[in-house]
Amino acid sequence: MIDSFLNPGAHFSAADLQPVTWLGTRPYLFCTGRRVIAKGLKDWFARAVERPGVMTFGSGGRGSPGHLAGEAMMMHAGVQALHVPYSSERDAIVAAVANEVQAVLLDPVQALPELRSGRLRALAVTSSERLEAMPEIRTAASQGMKGFEVVRWAGFAMPKGVPPSTIAKMHAVLSRAVDDHDTQHDMAKVWWQPVGEGPQPFAAMIRAENERWGALIKRLGLRAT
Repeated sequence: MIDSFLNPGAHFSAADLQPVTWLGTRPYLFCTGRRVIAKGLKDWFARAVERPGVMTFGSGGRGSPGHLAGEAMMMHAGVQALHVPYSSERDAIVAAVANEVQAVLLDPVQALPELRSGRLRALAVTSSERLEAMPEIRTAASQGMKGFEVVRWAGFAMPKGVPPSTIAKMHAVLSRAVDDHDTQHDMAKVWWQPVGEGPQPFAAMIRAENERWGALIKRLGLRAT
């Protein structure tokens, strides 16, 4: 949905779709290389306060999800950290392992191999609750960032103009699937938190997300290249 803010001339936007079902969310992990001396998020931010603009975080490029999530964290914490864009998320991970950057915000699936090997450490998870699969990782909110949450989300939508009866039937099918115990188990294994909300809550969430990220993109002056 953020593409319409990065590329104002795009022919597609959220207004072209009718939300049906909000399927689930998945957070980011705030990760550092093992050479970064920080016991937790507060320590990392303290170093950023002591050395404004010296602490860095990498991402897979300007305007990428990892970039925007990192900027949102820094803004919420009131600290200055330099964003370093790379050509891919993998390159950003390599940079964090090599201590070229002092942090990187990653999808849990991307982070897992480096976390298991010890090449990266996860200082925080950006969801409001800890991950069931990684309960040892504290939330950012519990480390001084009260009210902070940034997550990816997934949902099902249909083209504008589809009859409300069709939307209702599709939501009924999808919500039953999300409520299924086996589905929830499979989602948890890949760090997705099931939601299953219907058209109105899903639409409200999309509006809130668009306002949040649209304002941030405007503030940063980002444009698609």
